[in-house]
Parts: sequence; C-alpha cells; structure tokens
Amino acid sequence: MMKRIAFSLMVVLVFACNSEKGQKNESRTKDSYTLLGNLEGFADSSMVIMSAGNKPMDSALIIDDKFKFTGSIKQPMSVYLNVKGTRDFTTLWLEPSEITISAKRGEFRQAKITGSELQKEDDLLRAQIRPLRFKQDSLEQLLKPSMEPLEQQNLIKSYLKFEKQEDSVYKAFIADYKASLVSADILNIYKTTWGKAITQTLYDGFTKEVKNSTYGKAISEYLALNKALKIGDPYVDFTMADIHGVTQQLSDSEGKVVLLEFWASWCGPCRAENPNLVNTYKTYQPKGFEIFAVSLDIDKEDWLAAIEKDNLPWLHVSDLKEENKAGLIYGVNGIPDNFLIDENGIVIARNLRGEQLNEALAKLL
Repeated sequence: MMKRIAFSLMVVLVFACNSEKGQKNESRTKDSYTLLGNLEGFADSSMVIMSAGNKPMDSALIIDDKFKFTGSIKQPMSVYLNVKGTRDFTTLWLEPSEITISAKRGEFRQAKITGSELQKEDDLLRAQIRPLRFKQDSLEQLLKPSMEPLEQQNLIKSYLKFEKQEDSVYKAFIADYKASLVSADILNIYKTTWGKAITQTLYDGFTKEVKNSTYGKAISEYLALNKALKIGDPYVDFTMADIHGVTQQLSDSEGKVVLLEFWASWCGPCRAENPNLVNTYKTYQPKGFEIFAVSLDIDKEDWLAAIEKDNLPWLHVSDLKEENKAGLIYGVNGIPDNFLIDENGIVIARNLRGEQLNEALAKLL
C-alpha cells in the first residue's frame, strides 16, 4: 500500500514538474518568431539581411533555396528584407508566430507572405496602392529633359494627382484601422509630410494600445516637439552636441543672419550642393552670415568624414538618432532643407539654394 502511495506521489510530482516546465517554456517563447524563406533563383550562400529602422537586425544564408530567422520581439514590427548584392527586397510584418515568405529572384516585391495577421492588413493596403504606384512609375519613365516645358508640366501634374490619391488611400486606411500597428507605422512615416494638424487628428483616433506602441510614441514625440513654423514666425531655439560632443545652441548666433541647414552624409543632393554653400559662406560670413548645420546622420564616423571631405567650415551638430530632435521641431520631411533666419530671429525663407540664397543674402547684408 505504501508503495502505491509513493508511486502516486511520484506521478503527481512528475506531472507537476512537467507542467511547470511547460509554463516556463511558454513564457520564454511567447515573444518568439520564426521566419522561414523559400527563395528561387539565388545561389547557395547568398545572404539575406533583416533590418529595422535602417539598422541590421540579423542575417541568414540561403541554402537549397531556403533560409531561416528565429528570435524574439517585444511587439510586432515592420522589417526590411534584402538579398545582399542584389536589388531584391521587400518589407514584411514580423510578429510572434511562424511566418513564411516565398519569392523568386527579380520578383521579391511580389513575395507571398503568410503567418502574420498584420501582414494581411498590409496586403490589403498594398493592393490599393500598387496601381497608383504603377502609374507614377510609368510617368517617371516618360519624363525626359528634352521634352517641351508644357509637356513636362502636364506629366508632373498627372504624377502629383496620383500622389495625392495615394495619400488619400493611406489616410482612409488609418481612419478605418484605428487599432492596427500598420496604421501607426504609416502615420509615423508620413507625419512630417502631412503636417501636425492632420497627424494630430489621425493620431487621436488610435486605440490606447496603438498609442503606446513604438510607432505611437514616435508620433506623440513629433506632436509634442513640432512647432509648425511658417515664414514670418520667430525661430525656435534648441541645443545639440557638436562634433566634439560640446553642446551648442542655435540662439548663440542671434543678431546674425543664420542658415539653419539640414543635411546628411548619405544625402546625394546635399553633398552636391555643399560646394555652392562653401562659396556662399566665404562671401557672406565676414558680413555677418552664419550656418548652423544639423546632420540627420546616425553614424558619427560617416558624418565626420563627410564634413572633412567636403571642407565644411561652419558649425555642425547632430544627436545621431533616427529621428533628429531639431528635424521634428522644424518639421523636416526631406533633405536638403533649410531655414533662413534674419538678424531679428524671424524665419524669412525656406529651402533656398544656390543663386536664390545668394540673392537673399545680398539684400539682407
């Protein structure tokens, strides 16, 4: 009898331990994901890179047309996949589940993705956007420098019409899918393009969970910082570290004409404009002109190398973050961009380049 009791107790303990072990395993894996890839047309050992926010997260090799990623995430997120050394890329929604992506070389953007609920929502949106993008791409191919000006203008008008329709599709999706991280991701991408008023209205419709997501918090920060500056408004002061880590303040240049310049080492048009800006600086700096340059770089070495290579003699600052604080304050949605501030601290022009900037400075100084 005692043996039976002992055996029964042992069985209970084993099941209890196994149950506890299962609960621990479940706890450890509740945030885990597995991404399985079936890719045709790629050589063995081709590398697939997964990135988020312009930062690599992981990489895997394609072997026999397959690759695999495993890991854990605190919340679902949009990631970027590309095959190194090729133009094949796509985005997908990563969440705690088993996700499969199937694609052929050269057709990566048409990949079939299953296993992600957020991806289903994203696919619905893409289905509406795809024909508009196709029309825009077709118009871009038709646009030639040799065209008559009127013909160019008509093509550009048509392009902007489809771009406006695309914006309307995005805004309608966000309004309809208030509890979706896909909506929050879109609004986070377009917040500076659409401006503070529209962003605030769309953000206010989000659920509490979406507002507390990484994307929701980024939008909230923009809404808190952005001042929706217009020509004729006083400039907004801020502080940021220079190339030596010393804190610099925009207001230190008060009393002078200041060009608040937004740029980055990776921005081709910015770098192309730098020689013109250097000549302008040499001409007008002795007369009371200063440049306060804010870089949107996140890699300090790239930033410093570009300053040295382009021989940029003015003051440079950056917070080396994905979303630059000054850029959010001033609503910068693309670079190069700049704000010309007169000696009284009033924003008198935006995005002046080359001769336009020289003419403005000639009048002011």
